[in-house]
Amino acid sequence: MRKFLLIVLLLICNMLIFSNRLVYANQSFSVTFYVDGQIYDQFDEIPAMTYLFEVVSEMNPTATGKTFNGWFLTASYTQLISGANNNIEIDSNIAVYGYFETNGYTITFDSNGGTAVAAITQDYGSSITAPANPTRTGYTFTGWSPGLPSTMPSSDTTQTAQWSINSYYVYLNVEGGNYMAPVLYQYNNAVTEPSAPTKSGSTFLGWYFDPNYLDPFQAINMPAGHLTLYARWQDPDVYYTVSFNSNGGSTISPQNVLSGGTATHPPTAPIKQGHTFVAWYSDEGLTTEYGFTETVTGNLTLYAKYMINQYTITFNTNGGTLVPSITQNYDTVITQPENPTRTGYTFTGWSSVIPDRMPASNMTVTAQWQIIPVYFSVSFNSNGGSAVQSQSVLENSTASQPATPTRAGFTFLGWFSDVGLTTSFSFTTPITENITLYAKWQINSYNVSFNSNGGSAVQTQSITYNLTASLPTPPTKQGNIFVGWYQDVNLTVPFNFNTPITNHITLYAKWEADSAALVILSFDSNGGSLVDPITVVSGSTTQEPQPPIKANYIFVGWFSDQALTQAFNWNAPITANTTLYARWTADTSVIWTVSFNSNGGSPVANRSVENGSSVNPPQAPTRVGFMFDGWFTTIALSTPYTFSNPVTENITLHAKWVPISSGGGDPISEDPQTSEGSAGIYILLGVGVVIILSGLFSKKRRY
Repeated sequence: MRKFLLIVLLLICNMLIFSNRLVYANQSFSVTFYVDGQIYDQFDEIPAMTYLFEVVSEMNPTATGKTFNGWFLTASYTQLISGANNNIEIDSNIAVYGYFETNGYTITFDSNGGTAVAAITQDYGSSITAPANPTRTGYTFTGWSPGLPSTMPSSDTTQTAQWSINSYYVYLNVEGGNYMAPVLYQYNNAVTEPSAPTKSGSTFLGWYFDPNYLDPFQAINMPAGHLTLYARWQDPDVYYTVSFNSNGGSTISPQNVLSGGTATHPPTAPIKQGHTFVAWYSDEGLTTEYGFTETVTGNLTLYAKYMINQYTITFNTNGGTLVPSITQNYDTVITQPENPTRTGYTFTGWSSVIPDRMPASNMTVTAQWQIIPVYFSVSFNSNGGSAVQSQSVLENSTASQPATPTRAGFTFLGWFSDVGLTTSFSFTTPITENITLYAKWQINSYNVSFNSNGGSAVQTQSITYNLTASLPTPPTKQGNIFVGWYQDVNLTVPFNFNTPITNHITLYAKWEADSAALVILSFDSNGGSLVDPITVVSGSTTQEPQPPIKANYIFVGWFSDQALTQAFNWNAPITANTTLYARWTADTSVIWTVSFNSNGGSPVANRSVENGSSVNPPQAPTRVGFMFDGWFTTIALSTPYTFSNPVTENITLHAKWVPISSGGGDPISEDPQTSEGSAGIYILLGVGVVIILSGLFSKKRRY
């Protein structure tokens, strides 16, 4: 019975379900599609009981640069309609929801040999910020190909850098030679060596990459920048002075350096108290160190740079409390330290005065103390030397080493504690009783040196104090006779070899010239100041005397012939009486004025002439009724001037005139009208004479 009821119930349920489907079978519904919140499309009259998945599968929206993410049952995009839930049937009007997700794309940059540029990855349609331009040695960036868009496109793209090759100039610094135009090269092209420039009086030595001529030209490819080549010349010998400003240090001698050469680093550094020399600099501000490899092309001053030294004052407290040492720069102010303390003693000061400013050396000062005064006597027996004052020394203290005594002819060897002079005394020994110290001496030996004053060498003698020297074999000297040995350089006090030697001495040889071997060197100054003759020993040389002086001339040198063609050699032996002749050259820096007094004629401009040069004759002046008869040096017109003569002073030349005479012997009037009429008469007379003579000659031909 129960089984029967169950079967009946199942039949009733199936009938209800079937009847319900029959109800919907004749109905239709709509499906509305929303995309990104907006109605995208709508399907109407969709039969009831149609599976929703089948309907939405037919609707696939698209959009450039975007991906559609499917259809959902809710506006919040939950419950994706997919094959997994394809059993949803449409039994009413329904809305489904979908949305697009913007895609991301990448622009890749091919720098085409330039610096790397990072790729750009962004959403489609977003604004693109152009990257910094790449760089490439020797090239100029001209843009991207096919062209960078302003917004991200809908696909990955590659942009390729476009370049234009650069050109650069090779500039030619001819260093005073003829101008040469710069040459244009493309980057990395081969640079060829330029042709040689020219420079008057100089020899071209080649092209260099640097102005100091350290890097000669060699074949290269054009770098990414302008290039300058420097011409190097061998100029006539010109020397420049390289001076050294020691900035308060010891003097360093200047150097004369050939133009184009290099200065030599001084072998010794300048010395400046409290400082250490660093280097030489080419500027007063001491910013540019000079390397002594630079080419010298003019007078130059180098400046010494120093580093200030530090020094230390150390305090030996001699049993007292510690006092820190002081380390400071030279010549800075010193702050006095606190005094040390010592049990049972009173501090009385330092062994050396602490200076107000740091000295130029390290120093140690020792604390001085005073204790309960128990003193002992330290006496000094000088054993024949100068007296030394005894000392009163505090018990367990040390005696001060006194000033060294003196004893003529002896050297002090020290103080000894015994009469037999076998035990040397140390002044670091604490004094615990009265003592006597004894001086020990060693007899001296002294050198007797012989200055032969140009003669043969004489050996030095070592003589024990108070003994006598031996008379040496006389020296010899060409052209001289040995007179004897003298105690003084001026040769006024003869030396007695019986004299006891008590000090180092030098004896000086005195000579008398052998008159048979003397020659005289005379000087003809050729108008210059007087130069005294020099007497020399035949076969020897002498130093050149102080040059003579001649106004407006420069002294060239001494010559052995009057024609001034043979320069005298001062290193050659003089073997006979000789006269030397001064050679001069005019000082062309002096300019003279030659003035012209036309004496009533047309004016003539003054001339400026270098000293020693001649002046060219000017255009002759004119004067009505007179004939110009030359230029004269005097107002009286007595001495004609020779224009080939050198000009050595300001001069005025005077024109001389000769009157032009008329037929009667009287000068022609200077009145212009009269002169003009007279000229006409003379012309007519001349023409008449010619006609008459022509007639006579013509008659003779007829016969």
